[in-house]
Amino acid sequence: MVLASIHILLYTAIFFLVGMYKPKWALFFLKNPSRFLVSSITLIFFMIGMTVYGEGHKQELLEKQGTQ
Repeated sequence: MVLASIHILLYTAIFFLVGMYKPKWALFFLKNPSRFLVSSITLIFFMIGMTVYGEGHKQELLEKQGTQ
């Protein structure tokens, strides 16, 4: 789960950089994309990625404690 969260955060960073450079590239399906929308989506995915990372890290610690 930690690896999945790292992937989410990596894709979020790429989405943010591309969206700040050219919002039309990141949000190609919208007529008038804005940088504010890119920032909002990035914030949401960042929170999701960090939550998944925290839960995955906690799960790994519990598994290590269970095997000892």
